[in-house]
Amino acid sequence: MAVTGHIVLIGAGNVATRMGIALCQAGHHIIHVHSRSHESSSLLAKRLDCGHGTNISEIPENADLYLVAVADQALNKGFPGLKLNQRLVVHTSGSQPMDILEHYSSVHGVIYPLQTLSRERDIDFRRVPLCIEANTPENLERIKEWARTVSGIIYHVDSRQRAILHLAAVFACNFPNQLFHVAERILERYQLPFEMLRPLIGETAAKVQAMTPFQAQTGPALRQDLQVMEKHIELLRGDAMLQEIYRILSEMITQTHSTP
Repeated sequence: MAVTGHIVLIGAGNVATRMGIALCQAGHHIIHVHSRSHESSSLLAKRLDCGHGTNISEIPENADLYLVAVADQALNKGFPGLKLNQRLVVHTSGSQPMDILEHYSSVHGVIYPLQTLSRERDIDFRRVPLCIEANTPENLERIKEWARTVSGIIYHVDSRQRAILHLAAVFACNFPNQLFHVAERILERYQLPFEMLRPLIGETAAKVQAMTPFQAQTGPALRQDLQVMEKHIELLRGDAMLQEIYRILSEMITQTHSTP
């Protein structure tokens, strides 16, 4: 292992939990969890066997790494009173610039996990891509050493590239997941189980590991089967938003696959 050390987690949500567990498994020591919520900080601290608190003044000053894994709104509000001098501090946000941390330490950067993470779902963190950035080349090497202890997939991306990745991730993950929820609602309305769709969802995800999304596309919009699409819109009668979403996505598929 290239580096081991003592870590303070600022945040106790999904990302902080999964990264905290991964860091512990890699041989590091989480010494403190800070969160605005006493319940959240105490639950994660118990899981990681470390101290916790809700007051900035309680954060230890002797850690080797300060990992800020909080929602973007909290990151933007900042942490009044937090001064880490020349201690290494990184945030995990996909959309916020690196220099948002410059007020806290002259040694700062980013470790952004490009993955959907949930508190109670275990994940093989060695397969999670980590996008790293730092304010100097020397600090980048330090952050890379930390990142390599938990993941085998490391990318160096700047703040602009990371924001673009985050946007693409919303289209690739958050929006499809919402559409899974829509599909679940439709099936529930007609007393059909969502379990019936799981093999389809699994194969759809597997296909884009072996071919491009363009090549993997199927369905009535691709075939320009207007009769079927109109039947689908009729089945969505009473939900104007879903009808409009269906029309927009179908039109996008049709235009994407139309012969020039």
